Amino acid sequence: MTRIMLAGFDAKVDGNITQKLVDALDGRHEVVPLILPQHGPGARALLSEVAANTSPDIVVVCGFVGRGEPIAVERVALNLLDKAAGEDPYASADLVDPDGPTARLASLPWRSIVRQLAGEGYAVEPAFTVAADFQNAAALAALEYVHDHEGTIGGMIRFPSVGEGEFEEQLRALEIALYEADRVIWAANHPE
Repeated sequence: MTRIMLAGFDAKVDGNITQKLVDALDGRHEVVPLILPQHGPGARALLSEVAANTSPDIVVVCGFVGRGEPIAVERVALNLLDKAAGEDPYASADLVDPDGPTARLASLPWRSIVRQLAGEGYAVEPAFTVAADFQNAAALAALEYVHDHEGTIGGMIRFPSVGEGEFEEQLRALEIALYEADRVIWAANHPE
């Protein structure tokens, strides 16, 4: 059975449903649940440590976007901590990993995830940037793990904040995405 590391962020920000998504799937699938702090270095370190100790086949970080925004299937994580100094919008940024590449590409089957979710009526889009430093740092850690472990895939999917009545819809969207990711792993391990 495919082992899926499913990470979300602690729910200290209104509208962040990721902790609830992870909690809801724990026990329903072979999931390694992980709740990350909303702090870039801490999120990156914890995800890296737990992934190394649990050897997942798929690593999915659940991020969040604002209410009314589409589900965002991230295609890239940048090696960048965007720390603007004061009011200077052109201040230089620090690297998450000074020895790492500029970016890492996600390996989740984003096209099929977007197609399946759109076919089910979800507002969804491929995305190319994670605005929050802590979300980007966690996505980068997931993609570093995937890069270093052949046969694994991973990435980030960001979900909009929703009310209680809409939560089940977002949970179903996550399950659809995990199914598409699992199909890729299964096909890789069962060539015809």
